[in-house]
Amino acid sequence: MIGDLYERKHFNNSESALWLLESFVDGYGAMSDDMAFRTAIHAGVQLICCYTRRAPTDPLPGTPEQVADAMKLGVDIIVKAWKKDKAWLETSILSCMFKRP
Repeated sequence: MIGDLYERKHFNNSESALWLLESFVDGYGAMSDDMAFRTAIHAGVQLICCYTRRAPTDPLPGTPEQVADAMKLGVDIIVKAWKKDKAWLETSILSCMFKRP
C-alpha cells in the first residue's frame, strides 16, 4: 500500500497521495525500527516493479525517465533499509515511518 501510494505521487504528482501515505503509516501505531526497515524494503520492491506490473503491450505508467527514477529510488530504499541507514530514511519519502517518538 505504501509503495502504491507513493507511485501516485511520483507518476501523477498527487499531493493527496502523500497525506494518505502518512495517515496509513499512522494507522500502524507504534512501529519498531525493525518493522519500519522491513516495510521500507517492501515499498522499495513496489517501486522497482512498477514497470512489470502491467501487460507488456500496455503503456508505461509514466515517462521512461519517471520509470527509471522510480526504479532507482526503489533500489536506494531497499539498500538503505537493508543496511538500517535510519538517518537516510528519515530524509526520504518514507520519513514518516522513521521519525517516531
